[in-house]
Amino acid sequence: MSTSFEKKSDKEYSIKGKLTMKESTLDIELPFTLLAIQDHPMMKGTQLAGIKSISMIDRTKFAVGTGNWASNSFVGDDVEVNIVLELTRKKVMLSTKLVG
Repeated sequence: MSTSFEKKSDKEYSIKGKLTMKESTLDIELPFTLLAIQDHPMMKGTQLAGIKSISMIDRTKFAVGTGNWASNSFVGDDVEVNIVLELTRKKVMLSTKLVG
């Protein structure tokens, strides 16, 4: 669940929120990059946006891969999380009609 959203630069953003895995909930921050926004090539009146996020989380803080059998000889405690999304929305039409 996100708790805040911040624009860092023209295409760089950050989302803060809470991530729950295996009954553990922790505060996290996910940086992401806006790759592009354009008209959807196959859906008239729709825009298409691409975003990407790469971040690291400590899996042991969520009790993932822990216990008597656990070994980090193959998987480290810090795990890279890659998120790539393609999002669509109806294009916003602004009226150019003058009032008066």
